[in-house]
Amino acid sequence: MNYLIDESIFLHLDGFSWNEGRQISVREDRTAESNSLSSIIAGYQGSVFPRPFKFRKLTTQEELQYFTEYFKEQAVKGPVVYIYDPAVTGAEKLLRIRNWLLPEYRLIPVAVREGFQAMDAVNITQYLGTLAADLGAENITSKGTAEYLNKHLYSSKAWLIIPYKKITVYEKKRKTMQKDKQFKTFYIHEYTPETGSWKVAGKGKISDLCEEVLNNNRDNDFAAVCKGCELENKANVKNSITVPNSNLPVNVPFVQLLPLKMNITEAQQVKNCSLAE
Repeated sequence: MNYLIDESIFLHLDGFSWNEGRQISVREDRTAESNSLSSIIAGYQGSVFPRPFKFRKLTTQEELQYFTEYFKEQAVKGPVVYIYDPAVTGAEKLLRIRNWLLPEYRLIPVAVREGFQAMDAVNITQYLGTLAADLGAENITSKGTAEYLNKHLYSSKAWLIIPYKKITVYEKKRKTMQKDKQFKTFYIHEYTPETGSWKVAGKGKISDLCEEVLNNNRDNDFAAVCKGCELENKANVKNSITVPNSNLPVNVPFVQLLPLKMNITEAQQVKNCSLAE
């Protein structure tokens, strides 16, 4: 199974262990200035003032050409899971491209959620890797993928710890190069999947907020993605990675916490009911 991840989610995969043994590559995003995101971030280091930027919106024909060339150049056999941010690439456009590529090429677009971009990307590759090992990559479909992730990944309550009281401010920072600074106060945002809503559950030091979530959910194993900080208590953290400050939003620390609940024995149910596109 091959995975392609938007650069807006991960700039690179160097130094991570979670991607070992998986065919994962990063798709370079272009900004409105026609420069790659990674080159803009590299040129911003040390600047004093914030710098906004915009992603370049590709036409449907440009997107189709990109994916067609990707399949040919990589000589991919089997499906390619494209992990993308809906704020950068439109979902409807990708679904049309998926249909146009069939039957020669199989593209499975999977969107990450607002606030959990890095966390979702890591878990998507792990969960679908397990599903593919159980069912066979050739049996993985868009419908089956969506049902499986909705049940096992997106149905859990999750927490995002950031230095902003509003999620909308955090998302705007993903399109602005921020100077490096020390934040004293952080807010913990609790996400409820049933309603798709957020609420501020507390504020304080980032270490105290992490401790609060983990201590209040001792019966759960957690996955954690950290930026600009390290977890002090990892007693019930099963999977943890730290991403560099150059990842979006640039120089903004965060912690993403997600309870793990994956029952792989239920993979067969997906095979029985969801093999059709």
